[in-house]
Amino acid sequence: MKRQIIFRVDGGPHIGWGHIRRCLSLAEGLRKKKIQSVFITKDIDPEVGKRIVRNSHLMERLILLAF
Repeated sequence: MKRQIIFRVDGGPHIGWGHIRRCLSLAEGLRKKKIQSVFITKDIDPEVGKRIVRNSHLMERLILLAF
């Protein structure tokens, strides 16, 4: 079984970027322990999303449904 951790992040360079940077830092440390990081996002700046993927982390879009 592959070990994974999920980070829930939103934002961009102005709002939420500090949270995303800290999560990326944790993800890098976890990678050394062979733990895959998955970033779940609803609203993220496209350039920030590219940075997450470029660093070999997984990213999934959260879709909220209203009933």
